[in-house]
Amino acid sequence: MASTIAEAVAQAKDGIGDYLAATAGLRDADGVTVRTATIAPEEFTYEMVILGDVTAPQGRPGLRGRSATPTMTCWVVITRAGGDETAVRAARARATAVMGLVEGATSADPTMAGTVQPPGGLQVASGGLEESPVAWDEQAARRATIPFSLSWTSHVT
Repeated sequence: MASTIAEAVAQAKDGIGDYLAATAGLRDADGVTVRTATIAPEEFTYEMVILGDVTAPQGRPGLRGRSATPTMTCWVVITRAGGDETAVRAARARATAVMGLVEGATSADPTMAGTVQPPGGLQVASGGLEESPVAWDEQAARRATIPFSLSWTSHVT
C-alpha cells in the first residue's frame, strides 16, 4: 500500500500500463506498444497506447487518510504508410478499434486487476480524433491520434 499520494499515483500508472499491455489486442504480440510515459519522435511504432502525465488534486485529510482524484492524459496513436486516402482511412479505422479495446478493458475490470482500488474504479473518456501527415522511414505516412483520459480516486492512510 502506498504511503503518499505521489507513490499511489505512480503505482497505479505502472499497474494500468501492465494491465493494458497484457490485454488481448493490446499486447506486443498483437502489434500494439503500450508505453507509460510520453515518448520521443524516434520511439514511435505503428500502433501505440501512450499513458502520459497525471494531475492529482488532493482532498482534505479525513478519517480514512488522504485522497486524490488523478487524471491521466493518454493517446492511441496509429500510423499507416502512404499518403493517400487509403492510408488515412486505415489509420482512422485502426485508431478507433484500439480505442475500443482500451474502453473494453476498462469496462471489463475498472480496477485493472486491483491496481485502482474501489469504490470508484477507473473511468475512461475519449476526446476526439486528430489526423496528420508524417514522414515514416523517409516515406509519406498518415497518423490518427485519439486523445483520452483515465481518471480514478487514490487513497492513502
